[in-house]
Amino acid sequence: MVVADKAMNTANNLGALAQHGDGWIVSASARGADKTLKAWLLDPVGWTGDDKVRTKSMIVTRSVPVTMYGVPNVPFNVTEKVVARWSAAAAERDRLMRQEILAHAEALAADEARHRASSKRGVKKYITAETIDPATRELITGKRTSLSVDRARADAEAVFDGFQLVRTSETTLTDTAILDRYRQLWRIEQTFRVSKTDLNSRPVYVRTRAHIEAHFCRRPRETARRRPRSCPLAVMRTAR
Repeated sequence: MVVADKAMNTANNLGALAQHGDGWIVSASARGADKTLKAWLLDPVGWTGDDKVRTKSMIVTRSVPVTMYGVPNVPFNVTEKVVARWSAAAAERDRLMRQEILAHAEALAADEARHRASSKRGVKKYITAETIDPATRELITGKRTSLSVDRARADAEAVFDGFQLVRTSETTLTDTAILDRYRQLWRIEQTFRVSKTDLNSRPVYVRTRAHIEAHFCRRPRETARRRPRSCPLAVMRTAR
């Protein structure tokens, strides 16, 4: 069972999992969903819960590519359960984040040099750049641009504030069980956080695997004879 965020939710990845008989619980973007799924999300029918948290689900069929008889990218239908969750707290958080992004977008739109130098794609997606002639107001080719904030796009995305989508191959699980299992993803993220912060060591100049293990996993001579030569993560934690 693979539990992952939206980065894993691609047809090729899920096709590889399906071909090997593995299951998945992956999140999906509500704003990036197709028209059918968006219409289902905005439909008030089927939701259970209150004004703070609501959920609903449905069974869908999805086509993913697999390799059959040596032929790649063969369409293969898989059955998925889509669980949608809306939270008032998440909706408020999304609204505040969008306000902050739009404020940055306004600042960039007012300064073309800053706009060209900026690499913030989350901010620049709300900025519309048009190359115009200031005298005739006609489109031309050149470096001078008219920058404006696309408020219509921001309003269209605001409709899906607070929504979370989870897609899974485990169609027999309840909505609550699916969401609970997806929330366990934080344990993996915590592991990465520990490996990037708590595992510290002084600079070393070793290159081969044997030298690395010898440097970080040295044990007293009497115990080294009884234990296999390995370098578990738990031992590396002591090399801070």
